[in-house]
Formats: sequence, structure tokens, C-alpha cells
Amino acid sequence: MFKGNAALMALKQAMAEQKSEQAATQAAEPKVEGRVSGHPKGYGFLRVDSLTSYFITPPQMKHCLPGDLVRARIVEDKPGSSNAVIEEIVEHGLLDFFGTVRVKSDSYFIVPESSSLKGWFYIPHSLRAGLVDGHVVKGVVTQHPFRNGKAQAKVGMIVGHESDKDLIWKLALARQAIARHDDMGGELAKSIRPTSTVMHDLTSIPFVTIDGESTQDMDDAVFAEKHGNGWYLWVAISDVDGHLLPGSPVDLDAQQRAVTTYLPGMVVPMLPSQLSEGSLSLMKGVNRAVICAKMEIGRDGSLLSTEFCQATINSRAKLTYQAVSDYVSGQTDLLAAPEIKANVKNLYWMSKALNNWRENHALVAADSSDYRLAVSDYQLASVIQEERNEAMKIIEECMVVANRAFAEVMRDAQAPFVCRRQDGFTADALPKISAIARHLGLAVTDDELQTPAKISEVLRAVNASGRLDLQLATRSTLSSSFYDCENGHHASLGLPIYGTWTSPIRKYADLINHRQLKALWLGGGQTNPIDPAIMEQLNLCNRGASRAEREVANRLYCKYLEYRVGELLDGLVVGIRPNGIDVEIKGVGARVFVHKRTFSAADDLVTNNDMGTECLVNGQLHVSLGQGVQVRLDPKDLQEGQLIATLK
Repeated sequence: MFKGNAALMALKQAMAEQKSEQAATQAAEPKVEGRVSGHPKGYGFLRVDSLTSYFITPPQMKHCLPGDLVRARIVEDKPGSSNAVIEEIVEHGLLDFFGTVRVKSDSYFIVPESSSLKGWFYIPHSLRAGLVDGHVVKGVVTQHPFRNGKAQAKVGMIVGHESDKDLIWKLALARQAIARHDDMGGELAKSIRPTSTVMHDLTSIPFVTIDGESTQDMDDAVFAEKHGNGWYLWVAISDVDGHLLPGSPVDLDAQQRAVTTYLPGMVVPMLPSQLSEGSLSLMKGVNRAVICAKMEIGRDGSLLSTEFCQATINSRAKLTYQAVSDYVSGQTDLLAAPEIKANVKNLYWMSKALNNWRENHALVAADSSDYRLAVSDYQLASVIQEERNEAMKIIEECMVVANRAFAEVMRDAQAPFVCRRQDGFTADALPKISAIARHLGLAVTDDELQTPAKISEVLRAVNASGRLDLQLATRSTLSSSFYDCENGHHASLGLPIYGTWTSPIRKYADLINHRQLKALWLGGGQTNPIDPAIMEQLNLCNRGASRAEREVANRLYCKYLEYRVGELLDGLVVGIRPNGIDVEIKGVGARVFVHKRTFSAADDLVTNNDMGTECLVNGQLHVSLGQGVQVRLDPKDLQEGQLIATLK
């Protein structure tokens, strides 16, 4: 009937020509490769580099996931406006995510926690066993939505249920792969050494522990006595290695954890509590095996000599920071024996000398207050602002000099150990630091700012200036400290070398250093090389513990501040970023972010001055670091777990 139909043939020809023209147009359109980022409103962006990005429409976003590396063609939808059309997924960026199981009729889905990850992930029938509505889970992507816009996932881990009181803690730990301790039972018994060699009896020395009131995992005890014009300082550290078999189940578990994780209202110990708060803790009146450093401290706070020994001690008293601080400052008496009071007084005056030495030859951080979140029944009951008191400074000075002494001994013996490094300023911050240095009258080049001497000179000048804005700006430019088996300086302490050994109950790096020290000092000098892979594990776990702590604190703050929505809250500007400012709420300690769009128009130019201390709008000062401001919180942001605010 249609054979030879001229109209039909003309239509087919027109369609073929249109398709050919469309293909030619698409072929001529520019092709790019970049990463996908999503937005809560359903659209996204293809980020090609730090300066170039393209809009992705909501329909296109249904076929990709945030983090995907994609190839796309760029289509101009109107003059001056281009969209990215995804043509190929080069690399899947999202492998797993956290979310909540939802059951609709007979269908099971995981609803992603992240608002930038739109769409529900379907759970196939064969992968639903044991799941119920409200389960909070870690989902694993099993089908990418590129082909048909439909994503699928399986449950990799059930974290808990949305009704759980402790869900905030469970999620934070799961996100960082930090497991809570199971009852190790027989594994614990297999991990304990049958005997421990003790070489010196120091039970006659009146050691004391000084910690927080609730601390049970006490791994250090101290004693000081006058000697000539200076002091002898003994720092005794729990001999974890003398108790724990290397390579045993508990030891390997501790290596995987690497650090005790301290969360508001919860502690996840590196070692089982039977050890950390029991047989390894330096309890009052109980004989304990220790590694002890005996240091001679000069009148000026200089370290004159160090000796290490393996010993037994018996702590005379469990003192608290507050009680010791009140005593040395003359506020109250210390309810303790005369020998303990004498010890505390010697520790106090010796710590002053140690601090003075560091101020002259190294670096001492400016005093600052901290905030403790008091948690009751998994709710933030109160926020307690705590100043660093005299007792905290005593213990800080004792631990710093003991760690410094250890590192110097190991370095001089050319023995491998876990070094704690902090390499100074980040490379991208050098122009800012140069501007600060010039402002303070220091002539330095970018190359010099990467040397320990100049780093210390700049940091010392910033501290001496008394300028809070400069101190805040400089603090944000320092790189993170890290563990390394290569020796290096610790810039923020102003020390040429540093290594920690004083917390083996809480830090696996310190336990490694105990073993290296014992091998060198007590075992004839036969130390073992340190596997660099262990350094990666230590650093990864330390970062994970810090992230978990911040996540729990932020979530608790969001709930705690809900009742203050709409109020004007007093705050202090503590950070300036390219896209906004950070404000610390006074008396609470919560840090909130204020986006620049809330205090500037779309066509305004928002910049920072060369020192990074001022936020400028169209060249005019808007806010500066250290400035008092008032902010207002938004209930929607708090409900989504985001500490975001607007300026008054």
C-alpha cells in the first residue's frame, strides 16, 4: 500500500538527513571529562578542573552518581549557557553510602542519607533477608543508573535502627570503620605474656597520677625531686609490651584500631577495658610494671641527661587536674601525705622551668579554652567551658620533655622509631604567611618559610604579637601532624625531632616505640625496621577517630541548639574561607558556617586580604578574624545535621 509512496519516501529522507545533521552537530560539540557533583535540588555539576564546571540537568543526573568520572558533550542551550550531556561513565565514583531502609508495598529501597544523592536505591528480592523498615545501613551499589536511570544496591552492614538512642555514635563509628570491642574471652588469655621481666624496684618512690576525674586508663605516673640547682624527673609509663604478646590476637586488633577513640559520651578503647582500665592501668596502691625515664632537668628547664629502665612502681595517689591546680595556685589544700605534696610542688616549679625553656628555645601554644560536651542518656545535657589549668600544664610539660628525650635518644643511636612530624605551613598558604611575616617586620622568602628555623621565627613572632586575628590565620595554615618512620621536625612544637611513647594504652604508635626502646636500651641494641605500611594505618586511624569525634559533636550540637533557633547568638569569627566564614558560638563552642551568599549580592566581589585576616565585599571590610558577630541558625539546616547560620 505504501510501496513507492512519494510522500513517505520524502519523510524518510528528511528524517535521515535530520539524524545525520544531529549526529554531525553532536560530533562538533566539545567533549570534556570530569567529576560529577550533586546538589540537594536534583541538579548537578561536571567539574573539569578547579576553574571549569558545567551544569547537569536533573534528568541527566538520574543517569549518574556523585563522584563519577564521566565523558560528556557540552550543549549550548542558550547564548552564554551550556549543559553537560553524559555520554560515558569512565569510572564509578560512588561505591557505597549510608541510608535508611524504606519498605513501600512489597518493594524495598535504601534512601540515601546525603541530600546531594537523589533517588532511592532498589534492593532486589534475594538481598532483603532480615531487613525491616527503618534499618540504618551501609549500602553497596550493585547497579549503576546510567543505562536506565534505576540504581540498585545491597546492604553491606546494618548499623542500627532509626529509633536507636545511640544511632549518632553508631553511624560515626561505622563511617570510619571503627568497631566497638567484642568480648575477646579466650583471645585475651592467649595474648598475655606468661611472665614479665622487671629489672628495678621503684616502689619506694611516691609516684602519682594526675588525670581527669573520670579517667580509668591511667598510663603515666610522675615524680620530681630537687637536685642541686635543678630537678630529677621520673616519668613512668605502663609497660604494655611486658604484658601483651606481639602478634597475638589482642595485639593485632590494637594495631588495626591504632588509637583509642574518644567521642562525647563514649570511649572506644584501643585495648580491651580489662587491660586498659584494669591490669595495665597505674592504679593507686597496686604494683605495676613500667618503663621509666629518669631525666635531669636544669634550673633553666634544659634537659641534661636521660636514663631508661624497666621497673615496678606503686602509685601513691590518683590526683585530679582540678585538685592539683587548686593546690599549686593556693586556693585549697591538697588532702594527701606530705611526700605527695612535696612531689606536686616540685612538679609545679619544674614545669615552670620547662615551659620557660620551650618559650626561649622551642614553641609554646597560646592558652585557649576547650569545651567538654556532657552527655546523659545519649543527649547533650550541657556544655562545659574548660580553661587549661596549672595541673594540665604540669603534665603537658612532663610528657613533652619525656617524648623529646626519647626521640633524641633514638636519633642519636640511629635506631628506627615512629616519629611524630609536623612539617610546617601548607604550600598554598605560603603567600598568606609571607604577608603576615612582612606585617610583623620579618624579611623571609617562600623557600625560607619551609625551613624549621624560619617557621619557628614566624610562629614565635605571631604569638608574641598578641594579635588574635594573626594567631587564627596562622593556625589554619599549618599542615596536620602525622606519624612517619623517617625522622623530621615538629614545627608547631618548635622541636627538631619528636616521638611519643607516653600513651601505649591509647596509641599503637607509642607501643611500637616502647618495643623499639626496649630493644635498644634493654635488649642489646637489636632494633627492628618499621614497616611503612603500619604508618599508613596509624595515620588513617588517627584521622578517622578525629572525624568520628567531630561528627558526633556536630550532631549533638545540632540537637542541642534547636531550642535556640531564631535567636541572635553571640559568636567569634575564627575562620575565613573563599566561600564564607566560620563562627564559634560563645559559651557553647559550636562552629557554624556562614556562606558568603547570605551577606553579599550575586554580583558582589567577595575576597580576602593578603594575610587572610579580613573578608572584603567589593573591596570594603565586612568582617575580620577575631571579630565578635551575631548569627542566627536555621531549623532546616539543624534537622539535616548541618551547623549553618546567617549573619545579623
